[in-house]
Amino acid sequence: MKALFFVYDHYAEFEVSLLALFLKNFGKIVTVGNKAKGEVVTGEGGFRTLPHLELSEVNPSEYDVLVFPGGNVEAHLGHSEVLAMTRAFAEQGKLVAGICGGTAFMGEAGLFNGKRYVHPFTEPEEQEKFGHLFPAETVQPGEDIVIDGNVLTGREGCVYVEFAVAVTKYFDLFESEQDERENLLYFKNQYVKS
Repeated sequence: MKALFFVYDHYAEFEVSLLALFLKNFGKIVTVGNKAKGEVVTGEGGFRTLPHLELSEVNPSEYDVLVFPGGNVEAHLGHSEVLAMTRAFAEQGKLVAGICGGTAFMGEAGLFNGKRYVHPFTEPEEQEKFGHLFPAETVQPGEDIVIDGNVLTGREGCVYVEFAVAVTKYFDLFESEQDERENLLYFKNQYVKS
């Protein structure tokens, strides 16, 4: 298992930290930023991340999944290397997973054409900015997590536990259904030891 996380200034660290913890137990976590190598990105919570790679160094065939955290994405859309990377992952049948605002990168790359998905941009001003990225005919309003083939989406940041569980389950990494359920309940603060 090798996972690639796209990080950028103002990404929401918490939305993907649990997923990284889960996947790290089964392989390697790599971060890629949209800055020059050696430049730090700062997340919404103020955590500074030094990405392992820059975009030109990514070879999608080396990874199992590409993960897009949410955050303040507007300034980071329209980046040709991000679009090319996203499309290459999808074309190779790799899982592409996005939560909250991270779904905008996927929509911009055309991953939702003919695929079911969710996104957080429901307010009129958000629809004005981002609506063109999301085909209305396949959006699944009211769902928290949607998986359609190799595209997995989480509606908004508050479903970060469900998102982490869904990606981990996609790769059949839980020991059992009980292991999956216990992880979900534990991280939702609902786990009661017997």
